[in-house]
Amino acid sequence: MEPIRIETVLGPYECQDGDVWDAHIHLWCRPHPDVSTDPDLYLQNEFLVEAELQRFKAAGGGIVVEFTPLDYHRNAEAMMRISASTGVHVLMGTGFYRSPGVDYYFRDKDTRAVTRRLAEEVTYGDDKTGARASFYKWATSLDDITEMEYKVLDMVVEAYGRAKAPISTHCQRGRHAAKQMRLLTQREVAPGDIVIGHLDMIQGLTLDTLLEVLEGGVNISFDQLGKPKYGDDKTKIELIRQLCERGYQDHILCGSDIGRFTCLQETGGTPGYAHIPGKFRQELNAAGFEPDLIKKLTERNPAHVYRSRI
Repeated sequence: MEPIRIETVLGPYECQDGDVWDAHIHLWCRPHPDVSTDPDLYLQNEFLVEAELQRFKAAGGGIVVEFTPLDYHRNAEAMMRISASTGVHVLMGTGFYRSPGVDYYFRDKDTRAVTRRLAEEVTYGDDKTGARASFYKWATSLDDITEMEYKVLDMVVEAYGRAKAPISTHCQRGRHAAKQMRLLTQREVAPGDIVIGHLDMIQGLTLDTLLEVLEGGVNISFDQLGKPKYGDDKTKIELIRQLCERGYQDHILCGSDIGRFTCLQETGGTPGYAHIPGKFRQELNAAGFEPDLIKKLTERNPAHVYRSRI
């Protein structure tokens, strides 16, 4: 593919042919206690994550998009060390998770200052490390979009207007995807700069549900791959095939959203960071996907979406 420049935590990088992505992953995270006190979600073991990411690299992986937001204890320093030690390129985001955690984050914050920080992290980098953010994150709750989540939407959109970068969303259990798309595009966010996440969390996911979002020109992320709890990969691969047959092959990203100790192979869990470059690509091949289409889904599409706009 033609060279595409991305911004990693260690600086600019030109994507190479063969750079397989996991387009949604967590290397370091800790939820607010009002979101969860499950110790499985307190992923703060640098050495364990380094070993797990080496498995990703050995399976053919080259680039990961790290989705831990500011209110989930994002750690730019740890990402930089892990990237340097493993040779895996790491993209960092800026933005927020859903309520109630984000509500607590803003109890002592000035929204204008935070909006400025979001844009500056894309343009200049994190104020402690200089690591630049490659995207904005916006999340919504299961039953409804909260007042604070609407405020975060406005902050993220204003930051996007100052410093262009894709906006990637969290749909709790896949809910409100079409509404997220409409809210963002109505605020003049370019559809190609939008990634709607977690649609494959929906039980009984149908082609029509996916098409409702894709017809708006945005990108979608199959980011629960390898997790039987949210449906088997075989079913998702068939949906991906049907979407590609309808001309949406340029708008699909693939990720695992691993952020638990029990999902790491190093702890005896599954699917592990190696799932996308390893087993999932093998499953696509076994399902009859052409090599060029596999490369598009796991290399070219994320590179295009997360390309540097600065």
